[in-house]
Amino acid sequence: MGSVRIKAIAVGLAIAVIGGAAYGVVVSLLIYWLGGWASGRPMQELVALRGGPLLTALSLIGVAALNGVAGYVTARMSAPRHLAEPLIVGLVLVVGDVIGLIVKPGAGALWVSVLLLVLIVPTILVGALIGWGRAHN
Repeated sequence: MGSVRIKAIAVGLAIAVIGGAAYGVVVSLLIYWLGGWASGRPMQELVALRGGPLLTALSLIGVAALNGVAGYVTARMSAPRHLAEPLIVGLVLVVGDVIGLIVKPGAGALWVSVLLLVLIVPTILVGALIGWGRAHN
C-alpha cells in the first residue's frame, strides 16, 4: 500500500462539507419558494416545512448523493483500490456529525440524524467503488 494522499482526503471533505452547506441553502430557499414567502405566511410556518416529509427526503437524498460524489472524487484521486482515503473522509464526517449531535441536541429530528450517520460511510464507499471502476479499468 502506498501512502495516504492528504489532498484526496481534503478534496473529499470539502465536497461533502461545502456541498452540504450549499445544499442546505438551496433547501432553505426551496422552503421559502414552496411556502409562499411573498404570501405573508408567518416565519414559524415556513420553518416548520423544513421538518416535513418531502424536504426531509430531499435532504437525505441530497446528502447521500454528495457523500457519494465525495467518495468518487476521493477514490479517483487516491491510489488504485486504496481504501484508506475514502474511509478517512467517511470517519471524519461521522465524528463531525456525532460532535454536532452532542453540541446541538434537538437541532433536528433524531431519526434523521441517526440515519445520516448510518449512511455516511456506505454512500462514500459506493462512490469510491464507482470511482475505482471508472479510473482503474
